[in-house]
Amino acid sequence: MAYIKAFPTITKFEVTPTETAGHGDLGFDRGNYTLAAKLPDGTEINDQGSFLSVFRRGTDGSWKHSRVMWRSNLPVPTAAPATKAPATKAR
Repeated sequence: MAYIKAFPTITKFEVTPTETAGHGDLGFDRGNYTLAAKLPDGTEINDQGSFLSVFRRGTDGSWKHSRVMWRSNLPVPTAAPATKAPATKAR
């Protein structure tokens, strides 16, 4: 349950397909996405990138995701510099 509480709350998610195609029982779409979310500490984050989704037609005729990949276009955030603990005297 702690994992779910730490998960960001998605406040905006937009997908813009740029290509959709398929053959037989396989199909795919690819395109771009934008995402906004709020972390449990209140920090807001934004992301944008590209995606590829592969669909497979089931025996009932419905199309379901088989694979999904995405890649952010933004650089990986750098970690805050570590703070040094005060030096202690040797005994």
